[in-house]
Amino acid sequence: MAKQLITDDQRKFLVKFADSEESLDLIEEKLLSLRRSFSIQRGLALTVASIGAVPLLIGYFRILLTSIAEDGSLHLHFAPINVFLFFVGIIIYASGFILLASTNRRYPTYVVFDSLVKCITKAKNAKGSQVMSDERKALSNRLISCSGAMRGYSPRVPVGLSNRIKAREARLMRLFVRNLVYPALVGTDEELSKIKEIAAKAALKVGVGNWIAVRTLHTDTKDYPTAESFQRWGSGVWNSMQRLLPLALPLIPVIIGGLIKYHADVFGWL
Repeated sequence: MAKQLITDDQRKFLVKFADSEESLDLIEEKLLSLRRSFSIQRGLALTVASIGAVPLLIGYFRILLTSIAEDGSLHLHFAPINVFLFFVGIIIYASGFILLASTNRRYPTYVVFDSLVKCITKAKNAKGSQVMSDERKALSNRLISCSGAMRGYSPRVPVGLSNRIKAREARLMRLFVRNLVYPALVGTDEELSKIKEIAAKAALKVGVGNWIAVRTLHTDTKDYPTAESFQRWGSGVWNSMQRLLPLALPLIPVIIGGLIKYHADVFGWL
């Protein structure tokens, strides 16, 4: 193939668990098509966000420049054109990030497969390393990233029995992958080999569309604490806030400017 989704080393390991090398080629061909669509949408989202940043910054700095008097004092002045540029920029910028956030959810098969395949390499690099080494942390971070990408299989609003079942299966799959993080950090080399094998089998199941079967894979590791035992209260709220943070960043200058103007009007500052 002119372009490869997986490296030669990853292919040699994956083919051990695939039905045949031809079936692996078919999976790669399908996912290469998804990657092209994924890259186009991701590029479009970044372009939209970049375009939105231009009027946003222009409007913001024009507001600042027109608010500075000759004596250096600050008197906030919100000219209509500057406010228009600023808020148009915010809308376009936010639209770009919303589109970017939806990209992973739209192509979960490609994103999850790619992340699982990278776990194979990370597990190989981690073998022979000390507990909590950088190589093991890299593997655990990749597993966590993979678990996050699996949210794409869950409906945004699980209305109806079928969607609730799908959301539950996606959650169980994410927990299955997150439960591998503990042995990835403190497990033996034998357990790292098992994680490598699980990642390969899971990638093949995802590649053929049978993602629900991932959580049924046999881990054969020690009884480590589960990922759920480390879940903190409010973690879901914090995760939601993290996703909204890029959209809230442009509002910070507006909030600061509004507070300055409020205190100037009330207390006669500036």
